[in-house]
Amino acid sequence: MPLTRLCVADHPAAVWAEAVEPWLRLRGTRWRERRAVLVPNAAWAAALKAQAVEHGLPAIGVAWFTPGKFRTYALGARSGPAMRVALREDLHLLVEWAAAQLPDNPLARAYGADAAPFQALLDALDGAGWGAEVLPDAAARELAAAAVELRARAGWVTAAAADRALRDTVAGETPGKLGDHLLAVGFGPGDWALRPLLEAAAGSYAEAEFVLDVVDYEQPVAAAWVGVWEELAGPAEWLEAPPEMRGSFAAQAMALLNENTAPGTGPRPGFYLAEDLQAEAEIVVAQALTFLSESDKAPTRVGVVVGPLNSPLAREVAARFTALDLPHHDSPGHQPGRTNAQALFEAWLDWQENGRLAGLVAWVRSAQRFGQLTEDDAVAIESGLKTAADETLSDDPAVLAAWLKTPMNETARPAAEFLAEWPQLPETASWRDLMAAIHPVAEKLGWPDPPSALAERAAAWPVSLTGAIPRAAGLRWVRAVTRVPGRTRGGGGREPFAPLQIVEAASAAAQPWTHLVLGGLQHGEWPADEDDSPLLGEARLAELNRRVLRQGAQGEGDWTVAPGHGLLVTAGDRHRLARASFARLAALPTTGLVLGARRADPADGRAARFSEYFWTLAAHALGRLPEDQDWDELAQKSRAALESAQAAWPEKGGAAFTGPGVEATARAHITRRDAAKPFDEFSFCLKEKPATALRLSCKAWEEAVARPGAAWFKHLLRVERRWDPATEDGVRRVVGTWAHAWVRPGPGGRLREDGAASQPLPEPALWRKLADDRAAEQRAAVNAAFTMAGRPLPEAWLDAWASAGRAVRDWIDALAGENEWREGLGEFYLPAGLNGPLPLVNVAMPLAGRLDLVRLSRAGVFAPGGLTGTGAWLVDFKTGGDQTLSVARLAKGEGLQLALYAVALQALGAGPVRLTLLTREGGAEAQLTGEELADPPLAGLWQLVADLAVAGQWGERHDLADAHDRAGDYPLATLPMPGEIIRQKWALTHGNIK
Repeated sequence: MPLTRLCVADHPAAVWAEAVEPWLRLRGTRWRERRAVLVPNAAWAAALKAQAVEHGLPAIGVAWFTPGKFRTYALGARSGPAMRVALREDLHLLVEWAAAQLPDNPLARAYGADAAPFQALLDALDGAGWGAEVLPDAAARELAAAAVELRARAGWVTAAAADRALRDTVAGETPGKLGDHLLAVGFGPGDWALRPLLEAAAGSYAEAEFVLDVVDYEQPVAAAWVGVWEELAGPAEWLEAPPEMRGSFAAQAMALLNENTAPGTGPRPGFYLAEDLQAEAEIVVAQALTFLSESDKAPTRVGVVVGPLNSPLAREVAARFTALDLPHHDSPGHQPGRTNAQALFEAWLDWQENGRLAGLVAWVRSAQRFGQLTEDDAVAIESGLKTAADETLSDDPAVLAAWLKTPMNETARPAAEFLAEWPQLPETASWRDLMAAIHPVAEKLGWPDPPSALAERAAAWPVSLTGAIPRAAGLRWVRAVTRVPGRTRGGGGREPFAPLQIVEAASAAAQPWTHLVLGGLQHGEWPADEDDSPLLGEARLAELNRRVLRQGAQGEGDWTVAPGHGLLVTAGDRHRLARASFARLAALPTTGLVLGARRADPADGRAARFSEYFWTLAAHALGRLPEDQDWDELAQKSRAALESAQAAWPEKGGAAFTGPGVEATARAHITRRDAAKPFDEFSFCLKEKPATALRLSCKAWEEAVARPGAAWFKHLLRVERRWDPATEDGVRRVVGTWAHAWVRPGPGGRLREDGAASQPLPEPALWRKLADDRAAEQRAAVNAAFTMAGRPLPEAWLDAWASAGRAVRDWIDALAGENEWREGLGEFYLPAGLNGPLPLVNVAMPLAGRLDLVRLSRAGVFAPGGLTGTGAWLVDFKTGGDQTLSVARLAKGEGLQLALYAVALQALGAGPVRLTLLTREGGAEAQLTGEELADPPLAGLWQLVADLAVAGQWGERHDLADAHDRAGDYPLATLPMPGEIIRQKWALTHGNIK
C-alpha cells in the first residue's frame, strides 16, 4: 500500500502548517495530475478551503471528498457487478419487517417500532468486522439474522461491506487507479469503522499521505489507531503547531484532562451564567461584539461554538446577528420550515402510524389548519368523533367508523364522510398494495414535490422481497424518504470568510481562532449523554477488542489491530475522546475565551444542570468547587455585563435585545401583583361594568363561585383546553351521561323545548322498562359497530353499561314511593329570557340551564306564570357519592346550580319548592326547600353571585401555584400569582365574602 507519509497532529494549526499547506503548494498547480483530499466531514473541507483561499493556494482542481462521497465515487469506478448500498431508512425498515415476523421474540417487540438503536448496534459491529453472532443474547441474534436474511434477498450491502469490497479490490490492482496523489486529513480514533475505506483510498492513489487526528495518545483506543497505520508506513511523524499559533489557554484546558493540574500561568477564560436561553443568546451576542471591537488592527476570527448540530442557542444567536446586520457564517444553520403540503402529508402519516383516535383528531385539526377543511366542518367532524368515542368507549377508528355508519347516528354524518374520504390503511399489506394506497394521498396533498418522486423511490424496492409489511414500518420509511434534506441559513449568515462564525464543536476543532465563546454547556447537551447498548455491554466490548489487539512491529507498548477489524469504542472511550476534543478546543483561541451555561432548562424553566466541562474549568479558575453563592454572583455579573454591552451598542443593540409588547406585559405583571388594589381587567374582570347582568347557565355560575379564574376563561372568553382523547378517561363521565339519558320519564328520546307542558310520570314498572329499552337499544347499536369492525364488545364497555343501568334502577326505586307527585318533566331547558330575583339581594338574575327532573303536585306549563300555585320538587341525579344538600354546604357554593334552578321555578310561579340531590345510595326525601334559600347564612353567597353577574368582577380565590388547590386550565402568565396577594385582592374586591 503506497502510504508515503504518515503524520499525527493534535492541533489544526499543525495540520495546516506542516501538512496541508505544503501539499497544496506542491500539488495544487499540477493540473495534469489527479489530486484529492479526503476529510471526515464537510466542516473540515470548508475550514481547509478557507485557509487555502486566504493563503492564495489553489483549491479548485483538487477533488475534496468526505467518506460518503468517496465511497460513491470509488464504487462507480470499480469493475465488476454494481453494488447497491442500502440506505439508512431501508435498513430500518428491514429490521422492523424482520421484527414483525418474530412475534415471540421479546427484542422484536421492543425494537419493532424503533429500529434505529438496534441498527446502530449492528452498524457498530459491522464496522469493526464482527457479525451479529457475537451478540450474547439469543433473541438479538435471531432478530439480526432475520434482518440480514432480508437484506441478502434484496441484494443490498451495508456501507461497511462496500468498504471491505473496495479494499479487497484495490489490493490486487496497480496503485493509481483513482488518481495520483491523496491527502487524508482529520481521521482519528473515533473512526475505526472507516478503516477499510481509508485502506481502499490509500491503495487507489499512486501516492497517499495521512495526517491522523489524535488529541489523547495515552488512551489505548487512540494508541492502537496510530499503531494500525504505522504497520503500513512505519513510525509516524508527530507534527507540532507553530508557537505563534498555539492558544493562550492551554494550561486551563489541561484541567479537563487532568483535574489535578495546577492553575499555571497565562490568561484565564471568562465565564457567564444566563437565566434562560434567550438571555444566554443576548449575552453571547454581546460578548462576540466585544471581541470584535477589541481587535481593530490585528486579524480577528471570533467563533461562537455550540455542542450539537441542532443546538437552539445557535439559532437564537444567528437571529440576533441577522437583526444587527452583522455579516457572519452560520455553519450549523437550521432545518428549513415545512411547506403546507409537507406539513399536511406528515400529519396524515402521523394519523396512519398512530392508528388510534388521538392521531385521527390531530389529522382533522391539521386538515383544517392547512385548508383541507373549513372550520365548521372540522368542528362537526370532531364533535361526531367525540360522540362516537363516548358511546363506544373505544379509540379504535374501525369501531368508530362502524358506529358512525348506523342509521341512528345521522347527525354524525360529517365524521362518517371524513373517515370514508381518508380511510385507515390496513395494519399489514404487501409493498405494492401499501404504496398503491399511499401514492394517491401524496398526489392529492401535493407532497412530496413532485409526488412522482415517492413513486420512483418505492419502485426501486427489490421485487424479491415479498410478504406483508407492517403499516407503521412502511409509513416510517415513507416519512424518511420524503423529509426535506439539508439545512438552510439566513442571508446574513452566508459569509464563509466573515470574521464572525457560528459553528458546532466538530467544525470548530478544525479551524484557527483568535476568540471563542463556548456556549450552551448544559448537562446532556454538551457533551451528549451516551451509553453502551444494553445488548453489548462494556465487558463484552472489551473482550471483543482483546481478541483483535496485537503487539505492533515496534515492540512492547506498540499496539495494532488485526487486519479486517476495528476496535469497538465504548461509551467510556467516547466520553474521554469527547473530553479531550473539548480540551483541545478550549486551547485553540490565541486571545480570548469565554465559557457559559444557563440556569433554566428551555423546555420547562426548571433549574438546569451544568456540563462537566463548565464545572471543571470554573472550579479550576476558582481554585475550589463552586457553591450556590458563586453561581449567584456569576449570574449577577453576567446581567451587569450584558446591560453594559447593550448600552455600548445603542444604534444596533435595540433590535436584538427588545421585543414588542414589553411595556404592556410589564404593566399587567405589576398590576396583577399589587396587593393594595382590587382585581381589575388583568385579573379575570371586565374593564367596564356590563350593561346588563351576565347570562350564564346555572351550572356555570356554580363553577364561577368555586373557581372564578378557570370559569372566566371557560364561560366568558370561551377558551378551553382542546379535547385530547389520548389522555381523557371518559368512563366516569359517560356513565352519568348514559344514566341521565335512560332515566328520562317521558317517551321518546328528545329534550323538551322551552315552555313545555308537564306530563304524567310513568308507573315505576313502566319507567324501568323505558329505561331498560333505551339501554338495550344503545347496547345493540354499539355491539353492531364492534361486530362490523371485527371486534368483540369489550368487558370494560359492558361494565360501564351495567353501572349506568344500576344507577338508573336505584334512582327509579328511590322515587317510586312518592305517588302524590304524578306530574312532571325530565331533561328540559328553562324558558329563554327567564329572570329570577336572587334571595336576600335586590338583583334580577338571568337564569338558564337544563334540569334533570321536576315533579309537580299538579299539571303545569314551564313558562312564566305557568306553575302558579303548583308545588315543585326538583331532583338532580348523581351517579357518584355526592353528599346531600344543606344550608351549610350551599353557603360554600356547593349545590348552587340546583339552588338557582329552584329560584327559576319560583320565578315561574311554583311554590313550595323542594330540592333533592339524588345519589345511588341516598333517599328521595327533600334536602332543602325554597324558603331556606333566604336563610341569613346564605347572604354572602347571593351577594357574590350578584357581584359576578352585575359588576363582572370575578378575580380568583385560590392559590394558582397549588396544583391540589386549583382546578381548571389557566394561562402560564397567571400561575406565578402568590396566594397571599390573591387573598388580599379578593377581600378588597368582594369584601369578606368567603
